[in-house]
Amino acid sequence: MIVLDDAFQHRSIGRDLDILVIDASTEFLRERILPAGMRREWFSGLRRAGLIGFSRAAGKDDPPWAGALARWTDARSFAYRTLISGFATMPGDEPLTGTALRGKRVLAFSGIGSHRGFLASLRAEGLDVVADIRFRDHHVYSGKDLDRILEAAAVADACVTTEKDMVRLLADPRLMARIGAAVPFIYAVATIGILRGEALLEQAVSGVLGGRGG
Repeated sequence: MIVLDDAFQHRSIGRDLDILVIDASTEFLRERILPAGMRREWFSGLRRAGLIGFSRAAGKDDPPWAGALARWTDARSFAYRTLISGFATMPGDEPLTGTALRGKRVLAFSGIGSHRGFLASLRAEGLDVVADIRFRDHHVYSGKDLDRILEAAAVADACVTTEKDMVRLLADPRLMARIGAAVPFIYAVATIGILRGEALLEQAVSGVLGGRGG
């Protein structure tokens, strides 16, 4: 099975299932189309969706505007959000206990699509986020970036980032040589929590596999 990310607009690629992901925390119907906003195409494109996944869902209920999507699609939906399942040290990947960081003063930094969501997840785990730095999505870290992080971390007990950012930092040995010397660096281990429609998603994937997978 081949899974493609951000491939909904790649019309020339053959596919067996289109799962359209829509951010439930936004006002999707009010979002302008590119380049004025973040919406990538006209609402009529919803007709191509085989299944809709509401990301960053607050609970099992659909976002208030979800019913209006029936104008363009009859695709069924599921809801999910990213959860923190634990924390680990950088470097070393040593897991930390669930209470190891609770109440700790941390500097949070990330270069992901929803930095605000990352901060909310940390606070939900009991961390005291006393400072934070937001980088652009897919940011490649430099020595100057690390200087900025370490300077801001003077008020914190530890620096916390995401798994995605951890991988980028690990890719540069020069940065890793400096990490952890002055203040502990920790990354949050992420997992996906499906709040509604897990059986629907499994059925859809099993259907396209058609007995070809395990």
